[in-house]
Amino acid sequence: EDGELVEAISVASDVVRWARLTAPVDGCTRVTEAVDRVREAIENAVAQDADGRLLACRVELTGRTELHGSLLASTEHLLAEARGAALALGEEEAWIERIVVETQPLLDPATLRAREDALGELQRLLEDAGEDAELQQLLEADIGELVRKLPPELRADPEDAVLKVAVDGDYTGLIDQVSGFLVARITTDGQ
Repeated sequence: EDGELVEAISVASDVVRWARLTAPVDGCTRVTEAVDRVREAIENAVAQDADGRLLACRVELTGRTELHGSLLASTEHLLAEARGAALALGEEEAWIERIVVETQPLLDPATLRAREDALGELQRLLEDAGEDAELQQLLEADIGELVRKLPPELRADPEDAVLKVAVDGDYTGLIDQVSGFLVARITTDGQ
């Protein structure tokens, strides 16, 4: 059986090549600019790495950008755009497995926390929420129940960061993940 697996992997590597692409989105102010960066990363990878084989890609968006919240909220749209860009290169050129948003907001949490406005107050409340024992118990009861209802294959090896901390029962981490998303969405919408 091991020999068959090695042979299958060898055949697959002759047909398909795997790539993890990085699309830096620093300085982008519109989602369309980020989509252009994704398209460029795919085109460059096909030109440099495909060697006539189908290039299976995971695209990671990186950098510090005011679009952080918008990108987090539009991963499905970004995936559709990336797959469209791959198809535009030709049917057998590239396939996009997923889009991973690894960007950071322009304003870091310490800067937000120091502000003397509603955003500063929100940041302080969210940071303090991670230490609130009562909130932790509520999350454990409610989120824990939802996680237990998930299919085993989703719980076994979650790739989504928010789902992973929920499955792991890391409610402080869950608050951190959701807090980052919430603050990014509010600050993006306010700019």
